[in-house]
Amino acid sequence: MNRTWIVLSAAIFLAACGEEQKPYKPPLPQSGGKEAGAPLFQPQREALEAAKGLGQAVEQGAKERAEAAAKAAQ
Repeated sequence: MNRTWIVLSAAIFLAACGEEQKPYKPPLPQSGGKEAGAPLFQPQREALEAAKGLGQAVEQGAKERAEAAAKAAQ
């Protein structure tokens, strides 16, 4: 019985003397230019820009047709 207490005490002592764990620190966000990686939602942004360009072309065509119709009506 005495031997069991000695072995158990030694095991607890050795377990308690382990390396202290450091608290977790999350990585800091890095701010970088466009070289850091592909921007988020880049394909969607490119599609939006293409749609804006197409919308401007349609508006320009409508304006030209309206001007042509106004000249023909005179």
